[in-house]
Amino acid sequence: MKTPWKELFLLFKEERKQLLYFAILLVIFMSARWTISYWQPVDSWFLSSVNLELKKAKKKEQAQTNYRLSKITPININTNDTIKWVQLGFSKRQSEIIINFKNLIGGFESKVELKKVFIIDEEKYSFVEPFLLVDENFKRKKEFKTSKEKYNTQKIKKPKLNPVQFDPNVVSKNSMEEMGLSKRQINNLINYRKSGGKFYEKEDFAKLYAINETDYLLIEPFLVFDSSRTEIQKSNLIVTIDSLNLNSCDSSQLVKIKGIGPYYARLIMDYGKRLGGYNSVNQLYEINKIKNENLIKFMNKLYVEPNFDLIKMDLNSDNFKGFMKHPYFDYYHTKKLFDYKNKNRKFTSLQDLKKVGFIDPDYVDKITPYLKIEQ
Repeated sequence: MKTPWKELFLLFKEERKQLLYFAILLVIFMSARWTISYWQPVDSWFLSSVNLELKKAKKKEQAQTNYRLSKITPININTNDTIKWVQLGFSKRQSEIIINFKNLIGGFESKVELKKVFIIDEEKYSFVEPFLLVDENFKRKKEFKTSKEKYNTQKIKKPKLNPVQFDPNVVSKNSMEEMGLSKRQINNLINYRKSGGKFYEKEDFAKLYAINETDYLLIEPFLVFDSSRTEIQKSNLIVTIDSLNLNSCDSSQLVKIKGIGPYYARLIMDYGKRLGGYNSVNQLYEINKIKNENLIKFMNKLYVEPNFDLIKMDLNSDNFKGFMKHPYFDYYHTKKLFDYKNKNRKFTSLQDLKKVGFIDPDYVDKITPYLKIEQ
């Protein structure tokens, strides 16, 4: 009786043949795996073959380059012939740029000046330099000037003032033109008189916004006033201004205060609008174009109504650009406020301003009247 384990090795003839084939294939596979390294070419031989081919290709490329360079004819750097520049490897458009630049500066005095053309870098210049010729005796008639320099030389010079004695309250347009006043200055003076403005003393003339300090110093010795007319004008003033509320007055009222002309009145009104209303008269010191010594002369004629309803910005709902439009908010402080809001989701009260890092307490006091938090 045959045991079960022996039955495992009982194979038919066909099965034994297949098993033999499998064993032979396995031996061939293992032999190939162990000996495959001997079938490859030697590394040094392979590398030398590659290097040889690279040298042949390099020699061929060099020969082609030398042949092409031998066909290039040296050109005069001040030539106007685009074809010759094209032969050096430039496109037609680039050739035109070079020629236009040459014409603009009046010609190249040396090869190095070619580097000023924006399309020519150091590598390109090194390539074309051996093929450039320049006349050593060549000197351009005019030096190169930048666009700004050309503009300055072409600007019409402002005519010099030639003042004579005149009364600004009655001087005619023709007389002012003869003295050399500009059209803008003449219109400014005439419009000031039409709006009811009067000149009582020389300093009043300096308040015209079209009259700068230099012109005023030149004109000031020639200003004269009819004393009898001036006294009559002063006595005929309909309104005597004691004081004005900065947040409710207009330009026509401001100019009636001694020391405030149309120019200062406009500055005061414009700054008030940018602020959203004045919180204190001292804010006038923040207007750079009004000198402190002039400001002192009329500040006591101005006041701010207590509890005035200023235009305020909401810390939680107004956007970044809106804050930047206000005179008190620059980029640095505005970013600090928005960083704090983004980190804490929102401001819960104006007291939170003191928690914002790197912001001076005095600055907080300055901006608080112009801020609010909508519940």
